[in-house]
Amino acid sequence: METQKHILIVSRRVSESARLLTEGGPEDFLFHFAETPNAALRMVREKWPISLVVLDGGLLGPQAPNLYARLGKENDLPLLWVGGEGAEEPDFSFREPAGTLDEPVSAEEFAEVVRPILHDGFYPASLIQSLLSASNSVMTTTFQRSLEIGVPWLKLSGMVYGNVCALLPFRTERVLGHVLCAGEREHLADLGVEIGFDPGEGDRRIAQSVLAEISNVIIGRLAMDCANLLGEMRMGLPLVFAGDGMDLHSADKRPSVCVDVEDEWGKLHCEFLFQRAQLEGDEDPEMATAGDVLLF
Repeated sequence: METQKHILIVSRRVSESARLLTEGGPEDFLFHFAETPNAALRMVREKWPISLVVLDGGLLGPQAPNLYARLGKENDLPLLWVGGEGAEEPDFSFREPAGTLDEPVSAEEFAEVVRPILHDGFYPASLIQSLLSASNSVMTTTFQRSLEIGVPWLKLSGMVYGNVCALLPFRTERVLGHVLCAGEREHLADLGVEIGFDPGEGDRRIAQSVLAEISNVIIGRLAMDCANLLGEMRMGLPLVFAGDGMDLHSADKRPSVCVDVEDEWGKLHCEFLFQRAQLEGDEDPEMATAGDVLLF
């Protein structure tokens, strides 16, 4: 199973390169277009699923350097600069682009540059399938919901897709990582009340409890499905965050695998991230085994 890569191309019009990409590009690349800097900024701020932003410097003209600066300072999405005739190159001193290309760009050349940026292929297909199945299973069995399941996609930013999230860290002898689930507080609270939570607890507490349940089930499923790949999981203390416009930044630039599930009550965002590690020393007795109940 492959993950989708959501590519936002910012250009005043569809260039010849963009046309070649959309017509002949890899099937796992999904392209979105913004014709103005304001449209691009709006899409980012509205938290569209975006893996990479491509700035067409030749067609954006003098607007390109300012847009590059604003995107570079407001978020940590990877930026790809495409130069061309008449392009005014931005100041890269405060933030280097993830990659650069010159017009015209072929689909093959684009994929050759972009796949390493997105660390494509880092996650095995079995793990991606497990996250997809677990996200669906917890909602259909625990919450009795019939859902529209999104296609797994790669995220390289710290953007949180909701105003409340639960992060459950884990480690094995081979990897360090976390599962993160996020959504809108009001939607999650309504979901919790439907299965018996006391409305008197308040939306925030109910939403946190719902995400805690979802996170536990997902990481338990991953632990069972991917034991041979990851090793035995030990879980750390769960963390819950709430607020608008949240970003969780990490020094590690590996992507997260994301799955969005949705029905009439709203959307649930689930993601998984790990980095390979070699752990030494004695076991920590305070780390929980996957499947143990953790209270948020």
